[in-house]
Amino acid sequence: DTTITAATGNQKVVYATKPTLSLSATQPSGNLVSGELAALRFKVAADSAGNVSWKKVQLYVSMTGATMSAADAVPGTTGNIKVKDVTGGASTALNIATAFSAASTTASTTVAITGGNNGYVTFILSSEESVSAGTEKEYEVSLTFANLTTGAGNSAASVRLHRAETVLVNATTYLLAEDSLASTTNGEPSFIWSDNSSTSHSETSADWANGVLLKGIPSDTKTKSN
Repeated sequence: DTTITAATGNQKVVYATKPTLSLSATQPSGNLVSGELAALRFKVAADSAGNVSWKKVQLYVSMTGATMSAADAVPGTTGNIKVKDVTGGASTALNIATAFSAASTTASTTVAITGGNNGYVTFILSSEESVSAGTEKEYEVSLTFANLTTGAGNSAASVRLHRAETVLVNATTYLLAEDSLASTTNGEPSFIWSDNSSTSHSETSADWANGVLLKGIPSDTKTKSN
C-alpha cells in the first residue's frame, strides 16, 4: 500500500535459482604489455536449486598512460576481445556475437579507451552459457592494449565487473531483458541471466533477468601495470 505515510520495506524477488558472481582468487599473471592480454578472471556460480544461464557481461575499464583498443564489430572467437571458459584448467574459447567498447554504459559504439579515460567493455555471447546447479564456471577475459608509456609503472589498466542497471527487469525474454522495445542492443543492462524456470527454456522463454539484486557485481578492481 503506497498510500501509507512513512511505510518502508525491501524488494524481494523469488527465483527458481540464482547466480553469484565473483572474481577468481588467482588472476592472470604478467605485466601490462602491448597486444592481447588476459586481463580478468571471474566466476559464475549456480545455486544448488537449479541451473543458471547467462549471456551478457559488462566490464569497467580505466586506462592510465596506455590505450585499450576498440572492440571488433564482429568479434567471434578471434577478435581483440575474447572470453574463455577456463574451468578446471580448460581453455575453451566462447563465441562472442556482439561487443562494445564505449565511454558510457549505454553506447553501442566500438571505440578505443585512451589513457586518462574510463570506459566500458560489453560482450554478448552467441549462445547462452549454462552453469549446472551447485557448481561454478570460471572465465577469462582478454583485452588488447597499445600506446604504452615508456617506463615501469607509467601505464596501467584497471578492470572490474560492472553493473549499470538499477531497475529490476525479470520474468521476460532475453530480448526484452536487453531492451523493453526489443529494438536496441547496447551496453546496458550490464548482465543478463536466466533461472531456467520456464518449462521449455530458451532465449524466447519468459525467464530472463538483468543484474539487479545479484551478488558479486560490481566487483573489486584488478590492475595491471607495465
